[in-house]
Amino acid sequence: MSTWGLVFAHKTRQRVLMAVIAAATGIEMLENGMFVFASSHIAGGVGAAPEEYAFVSTLYAVAGILVILKQRWLASRLGYRGFLTGALTLMAFGAWLCGMAHNPVELAAARFVLGLGAGSLFTASRILINLCFAPELRLRALLFFTYGFFGAQISAPLLASYLVDHFLWSSVFLIMVPIALAGALASWLVIPDFRERLRDEGEFEMRGIVFFAVGVLLVEVMMQRSRFDFFSNPLHLLELCLVGAICAIGYMWHQYSHHKPLIDFRVLVRNPVYVLGLGGYAVYYFFSYSTSYLFPIYMQQGLNWSVEHTGYLQAVASVTSLVVAVIYTIARPKFVKLKPFVLLGYLCLLGYAFLLSQSYQGVSSRWLILPMVLSGLGGVFAMIPIAELTFRGMDEYVFQHGYQTKNIVRQLVSSMSVSVMAVLMQDRQAVFMHQLTPAMTPLNPAYNAAVSQAQQTFGASVDATTAAHMASAWVGSLASQQALVLSCVNVFFGFACLAAFCALFMAVQRRLR
Repeated sequence: MSTWGLVFAHKTRQRVLMAVIAAATGIEMLENGMFVFASSHIAGGVGAAPEEYAFVSTLYAVAGILVILKQRWLASRLGYRGFLTGALTLMAFGAWLCGMAHNPVELAAARFVLGLGAGSLFTASRILINLCFAPELRLRALLFFTYGFFGAQISAPLLASYLVDHFLWSSVFLIMVPIALAGALASWLVIPDFRERLRDEGEFEMRGIVFFAVGVLLVEVMMQRSRFDFFSNPLHLLELCLVGAICAIGYMWHQYSHHKPLIDFRVLVRNPVYVLGLGGYAVYYFFSYSTSYLFPIYMQQGLNWSVEHTGYLQAVASVTSLVVAVIYTIARPKFVKLKPFVLLGYLCLLGYAFLLSQSYQGVSSRWLILPMVLSGLGGVFAMIPIAELTFRGMDEYVFQHGYQTKNIVRQLVSSMSVSVMAVLMQDRQAVFMHQLTPAMTPLNPAYNAAVSQAQQTFGASVDATTAAHMASAWVGSLASQQALVLSCVNVFFGFACLAAFCALFMAVQRRLR
């Protein structure tokens, strides 16, 4: 083969490797996105109550944290080829089990298996970029990584809405089986082994892992149960939190003082830039997961938008993120300071939350496109520059430990944010219903007029007594919907204040520059 042919073949292999690594990330993001979007259909399919469905999500998060914790230990023994192939195969098996589930218990167990396979794909893919490519090639590899990450975010709501409209809820999981198996085959054929480059410094201890798993499980259960027991049984939640926190923190302290830890916290806490960047990650993940949970509720239950149109709006934000992320990654070498981009990201998130807090029933799609574009811009500028600043200058060993820790934080914050939002919305709705209830009285002319008009409408098909009951119930549902809208607006305004505080903090701090 000619010299040109060898060069072309080498570049082709590199791009195929980049594509396979990006695909592994995209597969995890696609499955997570479809699961979140189709939650109501999945819960109805297996007959899961809100408490039971919350436990399904909890087990996935616990599985993800455990496999991220053991990732280096497994990769040093299996090699990254075997690790990624096995993870994707296990993910396919877990997705098949989820699709075959008939009740919440089966779905929870299947989701745990799926989490063991999929929970570490994001972390492993990002670490592989550093292992596979020299510094001058990582920019192109990160571009592929961006395609996989944001491409999956765009596809997830669109694909999930199509599947639940035309097939059974189980199709959301079953479609992942061939996708994950194809990824497993590609990983086995393309991904290098790397066992010789991995430091075998992690010592696996079953008792410690079980101790940590129990701690994380109790904390996650506390977070999920807080949706339902925060006001009725707070002492029980506090007990769960204390016991879980003691178990988890105790294991982390054990790892900190261990001579061969699975995650070396000592080298991380000595880096103040990393600690500050990890805090920035946590705040962004809380903002992102919380608003992702709140936005569909606001649009579908508050503003009466359809599931399909809600998915299209979310796709607008994802498309914006993909386009801007690609442009930013290509143009990145021209910029010296990254702090202004992070500041811009928080200002975009501020605009996104503030504009949604000013929305109203009957709002047009044109009004909503701007906040979704700002959401996409904020997602790029509040995350990608922080990632570079957080991990800048780290060697391979420290980067792997730091990235594992970052994704453990992501799993914890994702569960915490949903629980916090559920409790906050419950509290806000109770407050606004308390304010609206005094107006729902026969002494209020506006209330009487609304009931009378509704009674006339219902009276065309039912008797007068039934029509009166239906009219009162209908007006009551309008008040409940109005309380929901006011609650969402109130919470979005709170997120605007949070983004403003983050922007101010980023402007005055000196370490992340």
